[in-house]
Amino acid sequence: MSSIQLLLSDLNASLSIEPLPRDVNDQILKSALNLKTISSLDDQSIMLQVLDKIKSLLYRDNIRTLDYTLLFDLSDIILQLVDSELLNQIISLEDLHKALESSNTNIIILSCKIITKFNTFKTFQTDLLYLYFNTETEDIKLISEVENIFQYHVLTNCGDDLVQDNLSFLSMVKNSNSPVLISRLLEFLTISMENSQFNQIYIFDINYIYKFLNLDIFLFINLLRFYTNILNREAWGQLDLFMPIMEESAKIFSKQDEMFPEIKSFALSYLFKFFAKISYLSDDSYFKTLDDKYFHITSNDYIIDFLSFVNPLYLMKYYHDFIEGYVKIKPSHLSILRNLISNITTFNLIQPMLTTNNILEMPFLEQLVLTEKISQFKYSSIYLVNLLPKLMSDILDTNIIEPECLQFKENIVDNLLNVLSKEELNIWYTPLNDEYLKITHNLPPSSKRNPKTNIASEFM
Repeated sequence: MSSIQLLLSDLNASLSIEPLPRDVNDQILKSALNLKTISSLDDQSIMLQVLDKIKSLLYRDNIRTLDYTLLFDLSDIILQLVDSELLNQIISLEDLHKALESSNTNIIILSCKIITKFNTFKTFQTDLLYLYFNTETEDIKLISEVENIFQYHVLTNCGDDLVQDNLSFLSMVKNSNSPVLISRLLEFLTISMENSQFNQIYIFDINYIYKFLNLDIFLFINLLRFYTNILNREAWGQLDLFMPIMEESAKIFSKQDEMFPEIKSFALSYLFKFFAKISYLSDDSYFKTLDDKYFHITSNDYIIDFLSFVNPLYLMKYYHDFIEGYVKIKPSHLSILRNLISNITTFNLIQPMLTTNNILEMPFLEQLVLTEKISQFKYSSIYLVNLLPKLMSDILDTNIIEPECLQFKENIVDNLLNVLSKEELNIWYTPLNDEYLKITHNLPPSSKRNPKTNIASEFM
């Protein structure tokens, strides 16, 4: 018998004693810590025996000497290790129904974990929906666990359309005035989206938008996040039906100061993410309409923001000349430069200004931030190692202590080693490898060589 099995055997004996021994909490903790170190146990019978004892104790929440938090933690660990076929021997569907009706949140959470393990969502679908869409269900861990069941079911049951199957109930939730329930509905619809066909329940018309804004600014934020996810799917090819929502959001953005000043404090970044997603749609006419009517990118107060998140191809198509005259290599334009570098077409547009002198005029952190973006793509990395040797040498030679700068340097080195082949890196291959070992493992160089600045001089 292994040491872990002996621990569990002793614990099983202790949990059978009335009253419980004084050291039972120490036994529970020790068993949990040891079980965390393994991925499986050949003989699972002792774990089942312990779990069976725990099951009988969980409903007796008046044992003062028992640490229930430790007990629940141990139960969770055992559930991860025990085969579901064996678990059926001690936990029935009736047990799970009873657990879901418990007033003890931890018992409900454990039952959710077991339902996921049994893959019996269909059996408990109604119970779980009513539990989730209940304003009295407030525990964040419980809400998260129920969402995990939804996600697991969507991943493992591709033929099921949770939205269509529960449309009547979900429509009732949609028409409620509860910010809590509507937020959960938006999360549920987002989770279910993967397996769902287009349905009208996904459309929250203009009235809903203003209703949400008046009820709770965070409800409006959740709606923006929801529609950003929908656009990931190009709205099931039904983009025209979502255009009123896109347009009203742009209108609200353009009049935020006079209509909803709290947007600037809380929702602006979510609006930008939504607008960015619109700009990346395969049909750019949706974003062009918003731009012409509400954004006016080159003349609004958020010009730097828009040039930093809008699809570079859109900017190239409609603002080519403006970018050439406006964008500069300077810290305040760093986010714009990173955006333009992310596409080869716009990278080629700004490449003439990406000179060593221009980049080195910026503070060191900004140099690293810009170079890190350049190192992410093959086309720009080739430019970096072949035409910016002084910048490369400066970054590799500088002894960095500050954590943020060090992380950017590590990213640059790692990116270049992954994006370019040994042949493409040429004489930079060895110094980059040495630097990677130095940063990640604090190891000395693989071979003695001339200082890296001499490598730059070979290019010059």
